[in-house]
Amino acid sequence: GRQQWLEHCIPLEQIFRFRAGEVRYMAQAEQTFELLVLSGDDRAKLLPILRSVRDVFASKIVVPFMSHCSAEDRALLLRRGADDVLHLGVSPEEGAARMAALVRRQTWMAIRQVEADRTINRAAAAAAELRWLCGGPIGPQGRQVLAALFGNMGRVVPHMALTSAARTSDHWPSDRQLHVIICGIRKHLRPQFVIDTLR
Repeated sequence: GRQQWLEHCIPLEQIFRFRAGEVRYMAQAEQTFELLVLSGDDRAKLLPILRSVRDVFASKIVVPFMSHCSAEDRALLLRRGADDVLHLGVSPEEGAARMAALVRRQTWMAIRQVEADRTINRAAAAAAELRWLCGGPIGPQGRQVLAALFGNMGRVVPHMALTSAARTSDHWPSDRQLHVIICGIRKHLRPQFVIDTLR
């Protein structure tokens, strides 16, 4: 039956008896689980439990497990927020693999989100430094050139590197345009910083 399937699929499980509105259950779930298996055969009871869990833990993986589940029941549970639906027609090995895949995907997404947040924070910090360094209206190309200079402070930056920094999606600046951009930066640069032009 369902219990034997679960014991074979999830050898280390913790079971909580859910009662609607029970705060203790929700607190335990928040601290303990990445994935919740909702085991039961009464669809009418599963749906409000699924809704309650989804309302509180939008990011938790939730997988209802039933002895028998029609295609219509599976579709309904998935529409109501389940990440997958398992039943006795699925082998415990496949069930374990499907749940592991869900956890892996969520872990990968969490890592990607952390990396994206770090990139955004670094970009915000760099933008703040550039605004402090040069507070005037220098435009997007000016900010790109200033970023290239700032990232190589104290070193010679090749002309081609600055031209590349100032390019847009469909335009490479001429020598004269690059000169105008750098003059604009110099005009608003803090006095303790200098851009030297080497011949």
